Amino acid sequence: MEKEEDWRSPIARFILTGELPNDGVEARKIKSQSYKFQMIQRELYKLSYLGPILFCVAKRNVEQVLYEVHEGEVCGHHMGGHSLALKITRARYF
Repeated sequence: MEKEEDWRSPIARFILTGELPNDGVEARKIKSQSYKFQMIQRELYKLSYLGPILFCVAKRNVEQVLYEVHEGEVCGHHMGGHSLALKITRARYF
């Protein structure tokens, strides 16, 4: 089964094969942003200078990640929205 196309697909395709979208604006955007990402075992990760390498989550998995972090299953309980965002980052999700 092939992976679904989402925001990660054009970046991953460019990193793996050098292929860019036909739309010139989108192609420039992908080229300029691709240095921030890395493929590790065919999965896309966002590089971070000040923190951990972040796993890029598919849109369909965002609610699951939010739920797990919010309920304390991954990082313990949180105090508010800002704290939740920081905990998601510490859990290595982007």
